[in-house]
Amino acid sequence: MEDTQKGWIVGTIQLVFVVAVVAVALFITNLLSPAEGSSSAIPQASADMAVDINVVQPTVQQFTPEIRLNGVIQSQTQTNIAPQIGGRVVYVSPNFRPGAAVTKGERLFQIETADFELAVEQAQANIDSASSDLALLEAEAELARQEWQELFPGQPITDLAARRPQIAAAKSRLASAEAAKKTAALALSRTRIIAPSDARVLSTQLDVGQVVAPNISVGAIYALDSVEISAPLSTRQLETLQPVIDRSASIQSNERTDIVIDGTIKRQNATLDPRTRLATVFIVPNTLEGLTIGDFATVVLKADPVQRAMKVPATSFFGRDEVWVVVDGALQRRSLTRLGERGDEVIVRDFDFGEGVVTLPPVEGYDGMKVSKRVLIEERQLAGGHNAG
Repeated sequence: MEDTQKGWIVGTIQLVFVVAVVAVALFITNLLSPAEGSSSAIPQASADMAVDINVVQPTVQQFTPEIRLNGVIQSQTQTNIAPQIGGRVVYVSPNFRPGAAVTKGERLFQIETADFELAVEQAQANIDSASSDLALLEAEAELARQEWQELFPGQPITDLAARRPQIAAAKSRLASAEAAKKTAALALSRTRIIAPSDARVLSTQLDVGQVVAPNISVGAIYALDSVEISAPLSTRQLETLQPVIDRSASIQSNERTDIVIDGTIKRQNATLDPRTRLATVFIVPNTLEGLTIGDFATVVLKADPVQRAMKVPATSFFGRDEVWVVVDGALQRRSLTRLGERGDEVIVRDFDFGEGVVTLPPVEGYDGMKVSKRVLIEERQLAGGHNAG
């Protein structure tokens, strides 16, 4: 009986505790809940609140895009100097040394000529012998024709009696001897190795007394008119420069920064570099002063003037090409075409900027966001000759 009474008291206490907890929870919930009819007041106020921003109003002016590229000075081709005949070298030009310049037709080195001169003389002797044999056969043929007419009047003479086969063979021997002389004379002329063009010597170790073999290289040169500067550029830059062929360029060697050389774009690679996805143009300089093969050079290219261009603060961009503009007090997105950069400004093609370009995009900006703008007066003017992106 006593145990039953104790159980009833414990159950009553637990029930009272649960009721008390529920009552407290309901009380706290009522305190935190907004008053009736006010559930949309706060969001509505937030949606209607205008964000303060600064805008600029760019002006339209002419601009000449200028693109600066890093190029490499190189030669289109390299010519290996190899004699076509072999022999002992008896002369080497003092200009046939690495770094020296040679002119077209200049003798680079000379091979001993004695053997080749003897070959020419021997060929001439063979010509004389063949000519004598032919003359003798022709004289015998004439005598044979006279005798034939006396013995067989009115009948045609036979080929054998007229010495026709013998004369044909003698003429062939004479022609062969003449061809042999031309071959000997050609070999003799090849003992004098000359420069094929105005060039500079890249390498050689040839010296007097050295025996050279036919078609074995003894040095290398590059033609002066083959020097060019190869420069990579992006497809965006390439589009800005169209048409790119025959466009003028200014070249400055990194080794001789005091010399600026004019040049012209002559070619463009047919394909993009598979690794960098860049195109390559080849610029031919008007002079080689201050240019060294293998050195780097800075190339400046000017595109055609853009009659309608604007400058926009670099801070206005929230993407590669996108900015916010204000139209009827709200944000609108614009995608721009870049023409170049100048310090903290980006030069773009003319576009509709509405009431102004936002100088610093809102962190959570979106199309249609209400804004309260303050216009910044932009007084600086565009000038040509700025780097194009």
